[in-house]
Amino acid sequence: MVSDYTGINFLGLENIPVDVYKALVRDAFIHGMQQTEQGRDYLDKCWTMQQTSPDRGKLRDHFSKKGQ
Repeated sequence: MVSDYTGINFLGLENIPVDVYKALVRDAFIHGMQQTEQGRDYLDKCWTMQQTSPDRGKLRDHFSKKGQ
């Protein structure tokens, strides 16, 4: 996956630092997921799960429509 994403052969990947390799694995995974609709939906759900503060605008819109 990382080799295909970066174009670096396997021997070249052995020589990079572990933190750089892990970042490349993350980027390659995200890139692969963005290629399909299901993958984009998954990434959107992951982004939503990481949010720690509420979107107050969306909450106001949601609850103001419910009260009408």
